[in-house]
Amino acid sequence: MATSQTSSYGNPNPISALTSSTWFGYLARTVLTFMFWASGLSKLIDFNAGVAEMAHFGLEPAVAFNIATIIT
Repeated sequence: MATSQTSSYGNPNPISALTSSTWFGYLARTVLTFMFWASGLSKLIDFNAGVAEMAHFGLEPAVAFNIATIIT
């Protein structure tokens, strides 16, 4: 019967090694925040569409709200 070794938290050692690595932390943060920075980049690339989106939702002045979205 084969047994697998586990870490102190009950995770198998390969999973524990993966989640404790530095690059995995950066990758996880990038993937989890992708929708936010992609939204800002899309509004920067197509500024007029971003302004139209803000105006559609009733945010006036739309240009100022679009700039604030890009900055944040």
